[in-house]
Amino acid sequence: PDVEVIAGWDFGIANEDWKVWEMLCRPMIDEAIAWIEGVTEHHYGSDTRINAATYEVVVGYALARHGKRLRMYNTETAGCVDPAVPGNRHGNATPLGAFNYGLRDIIELIYRSPEKAAARAAHGSTTPDWGGGGDEFLFKLLKDLRGRLIHAETPDPDVWPAASLNGDSLVCVIYNDHPEAREVALAIDAPEGTTLGAGKIVRVEAEVAKGPLAFREEEAPASGSRLERTIRVPERSGIKIVLPLAGAPPEGP
Repeated sequence: PDVEVIAGWDFGIANEDWKVWEMLCRPMIDEAIAWIEGVTEHHYGSDTRINAATYEVVVGYALARHGKRLRMYNTETAGCVDPAVPGNRHGNATPLGAFNYGLRDIIELIYRSPEKAAARAAHGSTTPDWGGGGDEFLFKLLKDLRGRLIHAETPDPDVWPAASLNGDSLVCVIYNDHPEAREVALAIDAPEGTTLGAGKIVRVEAEVAKGPLAFREEEAPASGSRLERTIRVPERSGIKIVLPLAGAPPEGP
């Protein structure tokens, strides 16, 4: 009775002008709602904002129609076009392209659609045609973006922040979806009962065009209860800020 059941046809739910939703996914939800806790899907090399939209549709439909909240499970994705689609060439991802594709996908879901995505898998991520190791850097960059979600907002619809309280650290990742770099004005408040310490800013860059990736770090001086500074975020990519906290944060939100 404690086994969590997820189900799906593992296509992109919005594919073929939403025919996958109409013909496969929605009927499956209607027939299996008593047994499932989540819905599975695949997506490749797409505009990742479509994925967030489909997650909203699935979760909203199940709540409105059946009064049950489902979660979404991606069980296969990569930063290249889907090689299973007729006419697509096998693989076309670079390490940096695969890294940025995954970062865009995950950070927007945390920012715009929290608590709907439960899992994301990376397919063929170490082979050159599928991304050449970009997903390794993606997951290493995001491994400490965990714990309790912290409220983050921006007036720019194409800059997406996500922040969390992870033990004694405040972790913030900012993704810039603009086609050019952006100077982003940061204002980070320490959680009540804590103060900020000097931390680090982490970036992922390609050592050469289409080549291996590397982490780049710089210091992020901070003290007191608030950090204000301007930071440059690369185009269609992101950065991570990690700040240690002194003190005990509140138990509640």
